[in-house]
Amino acid sequence: MNKKPTALSCTTIVIVLAVSTSILKLHSTGSTAAKPIEFSLPITETEMEDWNALVGVGTVLHYPPDWQGRPYQAQDGVRDGATYEFVWVDERGVVARIDVLEIVNPDTGAEAMASEVSHWQQHGPRRGHRLEQVTVQDHPAWWINGGSTDGVASANVTDIVWIDEGERMYRFRLRCRAEARREGERVLRQMLSTLEPKAVDWSRAAEPQQGLTGGAAASEAYTPAALAGVPYDRSAAYGYAETYWDGSNPTNDDGCYLWYNGSTLDCTYHDGDWGVDGAHFVNRAVHAGGRPIPGLWDGAALRVADLRGWLQSDGWTSVAASQAAVGDVAIMGPFDTPCWVGLVVGTGSDPTLATHSDEYWLAASQLYCYSGGQPTYEKTYLQADVEFAVHLPLVLRNWPPPTPKVYTGIHLGNHVGGDWTDDELALVDGDAGGAWPRVIVVQSKQVWNVWRDENAPPCEVAGADVWNDPTGVDRRNVYDYLTRAAQNGVTIIIRVAPSPGNFEEAILPGWPDPDQVPGRTLITQPGVTPRGTDYCGANWEKFRAVDDIVKEMDAIHTRNQINGWPADCCYFEPANEPNLEWYKETGKTIPSRDQALAWQAMDDYFAVLIAYARANYTALRILTPSMSQGQYAEGIDWMHKDDPCMPQKIGNQTGYALMPQTYEWRAGGYHGYSWHNYYIHGWESYSTCEYGGFHVSRHFPDFMSREIVLNDRPAFVTETDLCSWFSDSTGQCRNTNPIHDKEDDPAATSESLRYFFASESNMGSADGIALWLLRNDEAGRTEYDWHEGYSDATHTYYDWFNQWWRETP
Repeated sequence: MNKKPTALSCTTIVIVLAVSTSILKLHSTGSTAAKPIEFSLPITETEMEDWNALVGVGTVLHYPPDWQGRPYQAQDGVRDGATYEFVWVDERGVVARIDVLEIVNPDTGAEAMASEVSHWQQHGPRRGHRLEQVTVQDHPAWWINGGSTDGVASANVTDIVWIDEGERMYRFRLRCRAEARREGERVLRQMLSTLEPKAVDWSRAAEPQQGLTGGAAASEAYTPAALAGVPYDRSAAYGYAETYWDGSNPTNDDGCYLWYNGSTLDCTYHDGDWGVDGAHFVNRAVHAGGRPIPGLWDGAALRVADLRGWLQSDGWTSVAASQAAVGDVAIMGPFDTPCWVGLVVGTGSDPTLATHSDEYWLAASQLYCYSGGQPTYEKTYLQADVEFAVHLPLVLRNWPPPTPKVYTGIHLGNHVGGDWTDDELALVDGDAGGAWPRVIVVQSKQVWNVWRDENAPPCEVAGADVWNDPTGVDRRNVYDYLTRAAQNGVTIIIRVAPSPGNFEEAILPGWPDPDQVPGRTLITQPGVTPRGTDYCGANWEKFRAVDDIVKEMDAIHTRNQINGWPADCCYFEPANEPNLEWYKETGKTIPSRDQALAWQAMDDYFAVLIAYARANYTALRILTPSMSQGQYAEGIDWMHKDDPCMPQKIGNQTGYALMPQTYEWRAGGYHGYSWHNYYIHGWESYSTCEYGGFHVSRHFPDFMSREIVLNDRPAFVTETDLCSWFSDSTGQCRNTNPIHDKEDDPAATSESLRYFFASESNMGSADGIALWLLRNDEAGRTEYDWHEGYSDATHTYYDWFNQWWRETP
């Protein structure tokens, strides 16, 4: 196993500077408070001689010689401006990065600033951040930092600077490794002292020059060249349609014609498939015309709605049918929920369209599609600009960034192959135009390589790093995502896996098959293993004493702290559904999960675990183990096919009531609660089961409900979704869920999830609720596939997930 530590984490500092007269109220002139500190640091003439200069359209910035600087056109942000990036790299990768967003629209800039400041005013204090009024070159500013006493931010920050030279505003954002935070902040502060905006006629602005070396003087005026543009080649788009529309060339220029059978989307025809190549065909024609539209497997090549959205973001505007030109695009059906698309290949009051899925070169008036089960002839024509500016005006979508989720979270799922990709994480990545979740749940074995000293039995946990073998298991991308999420105030819940318990019988042949080894004698003492067996080899996958579980938590926590994670960002779950995974039904294991002995043994095990952690590793924050619902924990058989409210108790008690050492709140106990909750469509209200509610927390013992609801103890639902359904009746909740496939009715699925999440948070007081799951690439796991929000087949988000995530707080 690779034992080299990684250093992918960042710290950030947030500065908001505003000098627009409309924002000067940030620092009241009538205040008697002390004058804010000047955040920028002067740079000496000697240093300035060595520093490089980046000259943008209306901006000059200097940066150190060992940094790289460049302008670039970002994909997300605000309209009318430019973006710049400065990076410091060593042999281990990126040490620090400063991103600069320049905004020339004062209204947009003020809205962006207000959104960010409001967010940190509301959420900053409880996350350990503070807002401090400073100045930058004597202009009023906000500095949002981690609250450390040495003036260096300890966690996620975003630097935002607003300048009123020609009503222009800036946003600076620093990220760096934990050990480079002082140097990163120093460079940022010195760069701020070199910032010099220039007056520019933005209507004539061209693409910024690349970063200049040799220290071009900041006083040098920069005169923008004439507007640089890229024309849309309508004849090339027409030529593409003429070549590929009728099937004489059976695919497209990328070799693919899209087919679908109700579950699988691919480029190969099978019996029973039908063509769904309409958006793809038009996508390729637009690409042939010279527009940089993404191809397969981007949504703009798969779905008409996504194609329409991309065209709008690229500057295409609607026109009357009589004004449509060759190469324009006809969106068919309601504009918000389109059902087909074609390329304009003939003009007039009734334009001629070329289409795929059904191959036509036909007058638009003859073409229709079905919306809501009814035929519609409605069409909207989107027209390309004559020229598309290369750089300005810069159209950057999704700004202000989506508000971080209030209670909605995500379980990342299972990756047995490669890393989580940027595409998979885009919707849940606040830095990529998505929205940060309230909580993220991840299994320890999926991200961290926990190593043991194999040369020194008993082979105890010796440390942890991130899986980083490019030819094997490499999880550096998802770790970078988790690092940034933690630094943005997201709660990370790390579920220890594997967590098999510590049973005396675990060393016997045939373990853990209950038919071969039915005994379940749980060892609860720290440091004691079955007959003194060590953890060497793969033994630790069969049994783990409580101290071994806690030592893994500490090793991961230590690695995260080295890499700049906030100290209070995370919780650990010590096990996953032990009432289901450790014990079986009546007659299968001794004891079985319907017997008090099993619950009392688990109570002793987890009570000793938290006591050991509290005594030896005080920095750890640990939640109660999440029990499987409908398996005697809360006293309801949610999975009963005839009566989902069927009582299910052990004698007259619930499993939770039999575990008071674990679940009763006490000094020295667990730091919060976690549980799982799957439910049936139509049962979303926060009621008891007999009154139509499917909320596990509604049936907690009074001692648990009181602490969660009245005393506001940390509480998280770490797995939630609609119950699965399969034709062979193997789905959850005994196949009683009326939604058989979430993608069959994405609107109903999304609405159901929104209702359930809101009920659980507002009435049940859960701090965060994680949908299970984002992605699964483990073969043969049909149950996982039913729940996942990102499709393996199309490499895009399912419609139900897209709708739900964007609309749920």
